[in-house]
Amino acid sequence: MYYKECEPVQGEQFEFFRNHLIMKDPKKDDEGKYVCKGIYTFRGNKYNFSNSILVDLIENLPRKRPEILYPINNTIEADVGSNVFTECNVSSFKDNMISISWRVNNTLVDNLFKGRIIEGNQTNIPKEGAEIFIVSLNITELKNEDYDQHFTCHAGEVAAYIKIQHPTKNHAAFVILILLLIIPVLICVLFKIEIVLWYRKSCHPFFHKKVSDGKIYDAYVLYPKLSSQVDFVLKVLPDVLEKQCGYSLFIPGRDDLPGKALVNVVDDTIVQCRRLIMILVPGLSSLEEAPEQNIAVYHALIPDGMKTILIEMSKIKDYSHMPESIRYIKQKQGAIRWKGDIMKKNSSSANSSFWKKVRYRMPSEHQASQELALMPVPSDVS
Repeated sequence: MYYKECEPVQGEQFEFFRNHLIMKDPKKDDEGKYVCKGIYTFRGNKYNFSNSILVDLIENLPRKRPEILYPINNTIEADVGSNVFTECNVSSFKDNMISISWRVNNTLVDNLFKGRIIEGNQTNIPKEGAEIFIVSLNITELKNEDYDQHFTCHAGEVAAYIKIQHPTKNHAAFVILILLLIIPVLICVLFKIEIVLWYRKSCHPFFHKKVSDGKIYDAYVLYPKLSSQVDFVLKVLPDVLEKQCGYSLFIPGRDDLPGKALVNVVDDTIVQCRRLIMILVPGLSSLEEAPEQNIAVYHALIPDGMKTILIEMSKIKDYSHMPESIRYIKQKQGAIRWKGDIMKKNSSSANSSFWKKVRYRMPSEHQASQELALMPVPSDVS
């Protein structure tokens, strides 16, 4: 007999089956201590017994539905013909059996793709009172029709899909590659003069064997004799190119011998020079008829002729008054503009921007010094 608080247990919600008490639809009032009392006989003697049990009711919480950890309605990238392997990971209560399947358009992948796309066996991994259910999806050979399909993992009442798309181009790597190609080119363009001058000074003597070209002078200097820039030609130009850089210049009015015809001097001398330096002054066009200029320009314009260096003593906006030959040379290779002051010391530095441009167009200093060393030394005349 069962008692609760010394009163017999009775009512429709209680049933007795053998020695068991069954409580149907228990309520809060049914909590408490239940005592079972009885009498048993042993060897003709009767004995009393009792046993108690404490009943506590707990709130009946609703069970949480499964949660799909992966996929999460995301996309992955893969190439045509590649093998794609992924998994559906589902978290649920322990011992809660759920059915997981991969589907496309609500059709099982095993039935739809006939072995090309395979659903793996379900495995369970216990984790902190819960359980992780895993079912793999293996696309053995990706085809074009698989792109943009929703491969959906169904787990009871929940579902999530994964979508496959073509790989996107690696724009960052492409940009880096372009920069790696462009930057050296930009460096060469922006610092071309410095690179060439450094190469001549550092490497040229070691890697280039000297071959004589039969020239005596590195440059013939052609300039207007009536110009106010004579000091530049006779003082600054030799000070930088000859004294600092080791070049040999032929400057008419300084190096020609008196008594010789001008035409003969120019024609004989210019063939012994490697460059032609022409000094240009704005508004001065009287040289157009000068025979010295005509001979010098002729040697510059003939096939395989000497290279010409045009130096503007100040900005020349209009070349229309210049001879056609000079206009042609200016259009072909440009001109270097002098912006210095012959009275300032820094204007005579070979490392200034102007003189670097001039040196860049001149022959290699190594070639010039070698040629000077090879020039015959005249014997003394008694």
